[in-house]
Amino acid sequence: MTEPDPDMLALATGIARFIASGDDKDLDGVFAREVTIIENFPPHIFRDVATWRDAMRRHIHALSDMAFAFAPAVDFSVHDDCAYFCVPVTWTGKLHGKPFRELGGKSIVLRQEGGAWRVAAYAWAVVEMRFI
Repeated sequence: MTEPDPDMLALATGIARFIASGDDKDLDGVFAREVTIIENFPPHIFRDVATWRDAMRRHIHALSDMAFAFAPAVDFSVHDDCAYFCVPVTWTGKLHGKPFRELGGKSIVLRQEGGAWRVAAYAWAVVEMRFI
């Protein structure tokens, strides 16, 4: 395998859809039982999905018209029951009503749980943020 399969990429999409919508159903089956999430808002390191989800809802409160686009995944590898890849992401939307574009990447570690891949770790990195 040279790139993440559609099921692996669907996990990254589920996270992005939740960020865009705030809808819990987008997270169904996405995360492993044990997880570490790194974000660009406090407390920055999250060790459980519920705490991250609640903090993300507060973070996106001022955002509207959110949309995302993924570029092809890079740096993909699988070793036993662990997989890694990075997905470049472009976000567009409005912050306090002002249009913006944010470029960044999701670094994702997957683990096999119950015969399915789940996100065990994910980190978000912003590389550019512009008001447009």
